[in-house]
Amino acid sequence: MSASCLERETGIFSMKRINKHPPARDPEIAREMITEVCRLVREGSNLKAIGSDKNNGLPDTSTLYRWKAENRYGFNDLYAPAREARADSRADKIDEILEKVESGELQPNQGRTLIDGYKWQAAIEKPRTYSERQILQGDADNPIHVEASNQALAQALREALQAMPGNSDVLSLVARDVTPDDPEKD
Repeated sequence: MSASCLERETGIFSMKRINKHPPARDPEIAREMITEVCRLVREGSNLKAIGSDKNNGLPDTSTLYRWKAENRYGFNDLYAPAREARADSRADKIDEILEKVESGELQPNQGRTLIDGYKWQAAIEKPRTYSERQILQGDADNPIHVEASNQALAQALREALQAMPGNSDVLSLVARDVTPDDPEKD
């Protein structure tokens, strides 16, 4: 006889929540669950959707967020790369949306809205690949060359450069004393 039938027959009802899939206390089982969660994340899902699905055998949403916050069982070591991979999944979804717009299944404005959302999420999850922001980086063979027209600015840049070890070979600084034209000559 199940617990719920027994409760109905005896009239004793427990306020305790019955959870079919309690959070794993065994680290090995927990790691298997985290591996499955991360597989679902790579495929485009999120922690809320995964934890809300009562049929997948995985912990509920609050447990997943707690594991993430506490980095329990090394959760973040697996979750971070899964989120980056999800960014690639989002890029694939953009291709699917474009095809739907071209075939007329979606209105262009609907497609644009969806694409903008996926682009934003992908840029947050994998900025080196999908962000519109550009990062300038020099190396010993091709240093970044900075020219400063103000001596005070040049001195501040020089001091900042000296304070950053290992960057002297990737950044060069040229200070020029540029004085504005005399306004009375015009």
